[in-house]
Amino acid sequence: MIPKINKKYYEKASLYKMFATETMWRLNKELEVEYYEHPESLDFSKKALKTLYIYESTGKGKNPFPTTLFSTKKKFNGYAIGKRNMEITISMWQEEMSKIQWRYWMKELLNDYDPKWLKQIFKQQKHRDFIDEEVRRRNENVL
Repeated sequence: MIPKINKKYYEKASLYKMFATETMWRLNKELEVEYYEHPESLDFSKKALKTLYIYESTGKGKNPFPTTLFSTKKKFNGYAIGKRNMEITISMWQEEMSKIQWRYWMKELLNDYDPKWLKQIFKQQKHRDFIDEEVRRRNENVL
């Protein structure tokens, strides 16, 4: 039986898509590789999402994670690329949070990402407290 994609996974999928397209743009600027100039190389179809969902939830089906990206003739599962890029990015963020300037860096992240999502990523209480404090401070300044 094929599992049905739930609402929470659709929310994750929108993050995967964002991280896939954001990272491709950056790589295009840095590497100037032909593949990266073609966003149509990323497949964001319902079939691509279902392939990733089945693989993650059951471990069955085709592995959607590519072994190489240097091809202009192939479509890649955009959600799988986005998931991998998001995991790498989050890992780098967590490493940055262990450094002295983490408050400044956290403020930058709060400019671009949902505080609730950031609290799910950063488990240390000092980071979570800082997020709450910063959101409260920003809300007071709006009023």
